[in-house]
Amino acid sequence: MFIISKKRYKYEEYHKEIDNVLYKKCAYHEEIFGEEKWLPCNEDYFYKNPKNKSDGLYPECKECAKVKSIKWSKENYERRKEILSKSQSKPERRDYVNGIKKKQKERGMFTKWRRENKDKVKEYNKLRYHKKHKISNKE
Repeated sequence: MFIISKKRYKYEEYHKEIDNVLYKKCAYHEEIFGEEKWLPCNEDYFYKNPKNKSDGLYPECKECAKVKSIKWSKENYERRKEILSKSQSKPERRDYVNGIKKKQKERGMFTKWRRENKDKVKEYNKLRYHKKHKISNKE
C-alpha cells in the first residue's frame, strides 16, 4: 500500500501565503494519494495539535489522518481491540452510551429499526444465543 515515514519539517517548505491566506502542505498526501496537496492552514482541514508550536496543527490533513488511522486499525487489530475494551469499560463511558441508548429508545428508534429489519434481528439473535461472554469476577 504505502509506507509512512516520520520526518522533521521546515516551516518554510510546508507553509505559504496565497492571497493573504496561509496555506499548509499535507506532509503525507503525496505518499498516500500520489499528489501534493496545499490546504488552508486551519482546523477545517487539519486536526489541532497543542504540541506543535509553529501553527498548532498536525502535519497531515484530516483526510490522510483518517486513512492512516484505518490502516493502523487493520494492522494492529488485537491492540485496537484491547484499547477499545479498556475505554468502553470505564464507568463514565458506560453512562454516556447508556444515556444515548435511553434517548433513542424513548424516540422509538429501536422498535422502528427492529420492525424494518426483522431478518437481521433473527440472525443476530441466533448468533447471540451461542455466544460465550468473558466476564471477570469483579463484574
